[in-house]
Amino acid sequence: MPPVTAVQRPVPLPASSSAAVARVVPRNEPPASESVIATPVTLRHVQFEQSSYVLLPESFPELDKLVERLRQQAHWRIEVMGHTDNVGDPRLNQVLSEYRAKVVMNYLIRHGIADDRIEANGYGGSRPIAGNDTEDGRSRNRRVEFILK
Repeated sequence: MPPVTAVQRPVPLPASSSAAVARVVPRNEPPASESVIATPVTLRHVQFEQSSYVLLPESFPELDKLVERLRQQAHWRIEVMGHTDNVGDPRLNQVLSEYRAKVVMNYLIRHGIADDRIEANGYGGSRPIAGNDTEDGRSRNRRVEFILK
């Protein structure tokens, strides 16, 4: 992962990513020579229609918390990362993951976050966090994350 300019204090990730959004606390003015590899935060409650990039309404509260945190930390830059499982055509999964990341990015922009603070990338099924041999594992791999840049 590329180094980021914002520096995080070590904070254990809670079970809920909503709490993680509220607890990521970088220093206000990181030294220019210091860089840290940040840990991705999974937006666990960001959901889409199946095999689609249509954002479901139950995603809005978690995204609104992220918007608020980004407003509070005006120096933060983030990468929004879309991921899929490995079921189906890898090329279609890649495109789906890109569109999902862009939908989240557009939500943030529509709610007042400057577009130059957000990068959106899709990784398809190339970065699994669980095995793809069970439905539980596949569902964990279908996710949207962000990382401080």
